[in-house]
Order: sequence, then C-alpha cells, then structure tokens
Amino acid sequence: MLKDSIVVLCLFLLSAGVSATRDPATGHSLGKKPSEKFIATASPTVASGIQASECSHNTRMSNQKFAWFKIDPSKVNQNGSTYGTCYATTKVPASNQLETNSGFNSFFWQNSGGQSGPGTGPIRDPNNGKAGYEDNTGKFHLGKPTSNGGGSKANNENATINRTGSGGNPASNGRSRTGTSANEKPGSRGSTTSNTDTSTNTGAKQNQKPTGGNKS
Repeated sequence: MLKDSIVVLCLFLLSAGVSATRDPATGHSLGKKPSEKFIATASPTVASGIQASECSHNTRMSNQKFAWFKIDPSKVNQNGSTYGTCYATTKVPASNQLETNSGFNSFFWQNSGGQSGPGTGPIRDPNNGKAGYEDNTGKFHLGKPTSNGGGSKANNENATINRTGSGGNPASNGRSRTGTSANEKPGSRGSTTSNTDTSTNTGAKQNQKPTGGNKS
C-alpha cells in the first residue's frame, strides 16, 4: 500500500513539473533587467547561448516565476532569432527592482508582472528560421505543440533536429546550465535553451556589454 502511494506521488510530482516547463511567460518587460540587489538573492538557473524565445517559453524549471535575458550583441536576428543568456529563478522582483537596460528583456510567469504575453515569437530552427517548440525533454520540434507536450507524428520526425545552424554555438545541443535548478541535461538546450525572434528588443546594436550580474 505504501509502495503504491509513493509511486502515485512520484507520478504526480513528475507530471506537475513537466506541465510547468511548457508554460510560456504570462508577462514581459522588454528593455528591462532586475537590479543588482535582486540578482544577488535570485540564485538563478543559467542557460547560455539560447534564443530569447526559449527563455520566454521554456525555462525548464518546475516552478518558474521570472527570468531575465541578456542579449548577445553579436547574435541578433540570426534566422529570425536573437541569442543570449537566460537567467531563470523562482523569485519575482518588485516593480521598483527593475531597471531600464536595452541589452536585456525580462519575462514573468503566473501573472506575476509585466505586459501581457511572452513578448517573443516562437522558438525557431536555427538552421532555417522555421517556427517550432521544445517538448518536455528539451527536444525541438517543427510546428505547433500538442496538448501532451510531444509532437505529432510529423513533428516527431524532427525531434532530434541538429540545432547547430547559423546561430553557431548558441544553437548547439547541450545548453550550459548552472544554478539550483540545473540538475537536468535537456536534449536541445545545451548551447540552446531559449530562442528569441525579431519581436524581442534588439538593443544589441549598442556598445554596452551587459552581464547577468552587473549593470551595463
């Protein structure tokens, strides 16, 4: 009886975590980043070399609430995507803890802040710019996601797409992830966890070199 209960509990926790990883951001603030004081206490999960859309659509945390994205000025609008580094955390900054900085974008979950919507387009194939999505394991599929997190029969044929296109390292499988919630190794999220498209702020043409923890 106890064994059965444990199995049921594990399945419940697994399904809860999986459902969260596919949730797009409910709000966004383009050209904004959290303050240094907030960053010092955030303990974020870090994913480098990914699309902004990946950051706004799939941080791969079971309880995602906020993420800020540092734009890589050298990888703006590559096949419809802008690349950079995503910092995801379970903490949410207050409105007075956000600062204007065109080298960053911020994303919110669970209706915790920002303007309505994810603020980006879909995750895209770095090789040709075709729209797609990442499933619960981090694999990329072309097309629109299905309700259960997997791809349709046609989409599943693209599940192991080689994501090392024009985006260079940012599009490669094996996204770099560090932090308290980075205990998984997603398939297409090595150097690629967050896709960004042209709808994101492209303040990358500025001379500033923002960092995840330092004000530009």
